[in-house]
Amino acid sequence: MLDCISVENMRRSDALTIEHYVPSLELMGRAARGVYLAACWKAPVAIVTGSGNNGGDGFALACILQEKNIDCAVFTLSEKLSADSAFYGEKARRMGVKVQPFTPNCLTGFSTVVDCLLGTGFSGELRDNYRFAIQKINESNAFIVSADINSGMNGD
Repeated sequence: MLDCISVENMRRSDALTIEHYVPSLELMGRAARGVYLAACWKAPVAIVTGSGNNGGDGFALACILQEKNIDCAVFTLSEKLSADSAFYGEKARRMGVKVQPFTPNCLTGFSTVVDCLLGTGFSGELRDNYRFAIQKINESNAFIVSADINSGMNGD
């Protein structure tokens, strides 16, 4: 029988990797590169971020898209960010990426929307602002890309 990847063993794997092999900022940058390589990008791109490291993946992705001259903007659900997310958020701003709060109609006119709200560690009930943002992402007429997993899903 093969072991199954679970949220818990992914959390342990990440912690072990960060502790012994790859700094967390580098790991986040690698995750963003993986998302970038996994999709065919059609501009303009909206990236919707939460407060945690999944949001950091989105900010790091925005930096890559900016470097590739792919028009993008980041819409945030929270001003409070994890340390790594704040690092890439500031880098994206310095690079000229538009970063603004999520609003009801902010996704209008975007060809691609990237869901970087909640990662594989999510469990429990969605907060109202996250539920609303997920609804707006799903209602958009854009191609949707999710970092890690579709927000709101339990990784197990």
